[in-house]
Amino acid sequence: MPGLDGSAVAMSLDLADVACSTGSACVSGSTEVSHVLVAMGYPVEEARGALRFSLGRTTTEAEVAEAAALVVAALAHQREAAAALTAQRGAVLGRPQSPASVAAAGKVSEAVEASAG
Repeated sequence: MPGLDGSAVAMSLDLADVACSTGSACVSGSTEVSHVLVAMGYPVEEARGALRFSLGRTTTEAEVAEAAALVVAALAHQREAAAALTAQRGAVLGRPQSPASVAAAGKVSEAVEASAG
């Protein structure tokens, strides 16, 4: 998930009852970038966005499909939130905003208003 923080996505997925981690099982709870992914040649920024999912023998295909759909939704939400934050920071600092940033900020604002109302 280039450009996204795996920890933020993992937290979002946790709220949707999808268990995942940002590191290997042996370093669970660590905020460090996966040394395994870095050793495999992934840039640190890409490794920072990695997630690990574990499946058990009782995990069903339907559960995997549902989790995949929730991951896609969480990634979209995180990207929209990041774009909105970037647009907001640009506005505060007087920097020009791209049309994509403005559109993303509008979507996030609409979502926040809908959930509050």
